[in-house]
Amino acid sequence: MDFKEGDLHSNTSIDDWNQWKQGNCQPNDRKNVQPDPITNCWPYTPFSSAEIGDSTRYHRLSRDEHDTIGMIALDPKDDMAVGMSTNGLSFKIPGRVSDSAVIGSGAYVDNEADGACATDNGDIMQRFIPSYHVVQLMRQGESPSDACMDAIRRIAKYYPDFDGAVFTLSKDGRHGTTCDNYDSFPYAIMQQDWTESKVIEIPCVRRSRGQKQVPFFFLFVLLYIKW
Repeated sequence: MDFKEGDLHSNTSIDDWNQWKQGNCQPNDRKNVQPDPITNCWPYTPFSSAEIGDSTRYHRLSRDEHDTIGMIALDPKDDMAVGMSTNGLSFKIPGRVSDSAVIGSGAYVDNEADGACATDNGDIMQRFIPSYHVVQLMRQGESPSDACMDAIRRIAKYYPDFDGAVFTLSKDGRHGTTCDNYDSFPYAIMQQDWTESKVIEIPCVRRSRGQKQVPFFFLFVLLYIKW
């Protein structure tokens, strides 16, 4: 298609990468490799299958490591759509696929029921396809908040320190969200006859110690459009 290749690096991104490398490539998501990825940079050599233990190491994400936008739209014909955009984790492992690209994880919509989106650590999220789970619960009559809470509980059962949020919009205009391990979580709604969006902020379930503010880049935009 005759697209021209270009360099997307900036002076800022190059400086960030150099500082990350000088800091022993921390944080990173490598495991089951040697030398120890917690204290060393590459090159890494994988352990043999006999040496691999039951490791569940993952690092907590900071507000500067990634950003995500999820949107759910409802048009005048009551047709629904979801969309998601993410830059992925900073300095991610080559070949990593984020949950945004996994159907049912980052986002999912059923035009007969509702749509849902989720955010936080995609490497954990995609093991539970929370957006799909929320949609199916809504089909069975669960309220938006209860459906989102159930999806979060399924993840927190195995990852109690997990930080995340799920939100949903139904075909009849009901919306809701549940969040875990943040102090609060904001999302926005918008309708055609409004002049500006309305931001709704809810308190979150606290499972781990300490105070943690929701990352600014995690502000999801939820669109409820009638035109």
